[in-house]
Amino acid sequence: MRAIFPGFYQPDRSELASLWSEATIVLDTNVLLSLYEVSSSTRASVIDLLTKLKTRLWIPHHVALEFQRGRLGVISKQRQLLEDALAGTGKSIATIRHQVEANKRAADLVPVSILQRLSAANDDLTKVLEEALDAQLRASHIDPIRAAIDALFDGRVGSAPESKEWLEQVYADGALRYAAKRPPGFGDVAKEGAYVADGFSYQAKYGDWLAWKQTMDFAKLESVSSLIFVTSDVKEDWWTRSKKEIVGPHPELGSEIRKEANVERFWMYTLSDFLTEAPKHIQVEVAKEAVDDVRDFEVKLSSHVKDLQDAHASFGVFNSVHDQLRKLVVDSVCDWLLRSGCVARTSEGTADIVAAASNGDAVGVLVVDGRSSSPLPANFGLLVRLAKSASQYACIQTVIVVPNSEAMLFRANNQALLDTFKAAMDAVDGHGAELLAIGSLEASGSFDSSIAVAANTKYLGMRTLSLS
Repeated sequence: MRAIFPGFYQPDRSELASLWSEATIVLDTNVLLSLYEVSSSTRASVIDLLTKLKTRLWIPHHVALEFQRGRLGVISKQRQLLEDALAGTGKSIATIRHQVEANKRAADLVPVSILQRLSAANDDLTKVLEEALDAQLRASHIDPIRAAIDALFDGRVGSAPESKEWLEQVYADGALRYAAKRPPGFGDVAKEGAYVADGFSYQAKYGDWLAWKQTMDFAKLESVSSLIFVTSDVKEDWWTRSKKEIVGPHPELGSEIRKEANVERFWMYTLSDFLTEAPKHIQVEVAKEAVDDVRDFEVKLSSHVKDLQDAHASFGVFNSVHDQLRKLVVDSVCDWLLRSGCVARTSEGTADIVAAASNGDAVGVLVVDGRSSSPLPANFGLLVRLAKSASQYACIQTVIVVPNSEAMLFRANNQALLDTFKAAMDAVDGHGAELLAIGSLEASGSFDSSIAVAANTKYLGMRTLSLS
């Protein structure tokens, strides 16, 4: 049966030895980008291992393209994490001191020396974070990580799509495959977004399938007999699982690459498993800490992907409002943007609306439920994080929509308006987004932005839209 159903079998010892000694090793985009998210020692271990395997490395053109496009977003995200931590250190101590001093009994019970020690520890932490931030790679700096990747894959990147017609056919095939849940990539079917590179229009949801197609075409053209594919994507459209444990690649992948590309031996690893297995087969040392570090990255990546898949399904932006009403609200906000002179369209992706800034940047607009009963604080951070991490928006703007009844109260009470507007601005800024407007839906179905419009937004707002 092994010859009939090869995709269901793991390689035996002899096959593993052959794979590790001669296989072409193909890396996914997330493996390359992970080098920006792990510690410097882990990164050195990964690069050392890949250097020893350099003559057998190869990546599809689409993997290289997505790496180049995603690199700056990952660099910015890592800096933002440190900046957020640094900003939080001062706030936390100030909050504790204020709470203690505001409570006379607490002030009597808590010695001043303890507060002083807390402040000293906080100063030490702040200094460490500042040093880490200074050492953190900037998007505008020369990038030594990319330089190392360039050296590893010099002459080892696949060809670009041969024509626009070829790419359109790949996407047409992808639509049929996704409908049938044929791997890989069907787990990304809800991904929104497209971009143009070198004259080709790429659709985000077909990224995995395109990379796999290019891998099979390369293997067939170059008569590759053994191939190892390494990815940190652990979705079901790449792997077979027993409960939560990965037991091997999806059977269809092994069967297809054998049939379509005549590859005799095929196996897949997550990057953490690749690091674990490597010392058993080649002369290389990989510290357990490096494996654990990469495994942590993969867990976070898996959690993020699940968030992307579940966010709109589990609560959406209006988690307790009927879909048709939600669509009406989003459409009304989009119409308001268009009337204000902005190029905008509704989207089914991680943002509700995609707008064009004056400099051509794509701006994601989140339409947020602002009812007093809304779980805005709990949902908002996740929504902004998901939209930002899609790496397709230069900025995230938010429009908060409240019911007419609450809008009337806002207009009648300037202090309530100011408090709400300030709270909303604080919430948005805390997640790295910007507040564009607070408004309500009129009886006619139009969005009324008369409650508040931010005049100092970075991409949209007064300068681009001439709003008032």
